[in-house]
Amino acid sequence: MKIAVIGSGAMGCLYGAYLSKDNEVIMIDGWKDNVEKINENGITLDEENGSYTYKAKAYEDSRDINDVDLVIVFVKSINTISELNKHKNIFKEDTIVLTLQNGYGNDEDIMKFVKKENIIIGTSSHSSIMVGPGHAKHAGCGTTHISTVVGNQDNAEKVAEIFNKARFITEVNNDVKRLIWSKLFVNIAINPLTTILKMNNGAVAENDSVKEIAAKLVKEAVIVANKEGMNFTFEEAFNNALDVSYKTRLSKSSMYQDTLRKAKTEIDKINGTVVRLSSKYNIECPYNSMICDLVHAIESEYIK
Repeated sequence: MKIAVIGSGAMGCLYGAYLSKDNEVIMIDGWKDNVEKINENGITLDEENGSYTYKAKAYEDSRDINDVDLVIVFVKSINTISELNKHKNIFKEDTIVLTLQNGYGNDEDIMKFVKKENIIIGTSSHSSIMVGPGHAKHAGCGTTHISTVVGNQDNAEKVAEIFNKARFITEVNNDVKRLIWSKLFVNIAINPLTTILKMNNGAVAENDSVKEIAAKLVKEAVIVANKEGMNFTFEEAFNNALDVSYKTRLSKSSMYQDTLRKAKTEIDKINGTVVRLSSKYNIECPYNSMICDLVHAIESEYIK
């Protein structure tokens, strides 16, 4: 299968590397040094038992790329529309587009470029850290869950087969909306707190004080999700977040990594989603509102 990965950061490199063994993988990224290093040496991946190199082609400009079978979107959710617009020439009529991004509403952004029947939404419990250009560390393993946005699951089953062959344990899930919210609860609990406190992901599961704050964030989010037609219990949502926190305990969250790179974070697509949706129901979400303000304060130190 011809696969394009848009966004070749830590997670993009991880998935691109493993998929390159049995597929033609094209990495698309705006980071020039990253593109050059991948083309020179391939993708270097630090794994538990050593470092390995995986061959892939990388491009900043996609104008000469066409007939892609599967596009995996790993760019920051705040950049989805601008990046897909930049690379829209790679889509053909039956190109499948899979988002494994953080945040809420990514499928709606992707619908501006491909028909919704071709869109797959997914969540990944893997964790990866960018070591340097073309070099990532696989910091935590887990299951990848995917689902088509509408219609049958044929495309999702096809992608799951390819992923499982590439060593990504992948399951097809029929409840796409529940999948989105489940991932959002995890991001809400882990990303901003690890960013503000400068801690690894495991702090949410292992530090009682951090866990208590995370619980308050998730409680607010569950109330909003259920107003949106879901039926989550707090225990279900929070225990899943704790499980991901523990499994990726040695990793830095993507939001924490953003601030280390002095990049804009996805806070408005994560905790900001809870604050935004809560206004529809006149629900107050003081903890999520405060956490957004704190992350914005960190950003203001380097984004003017």
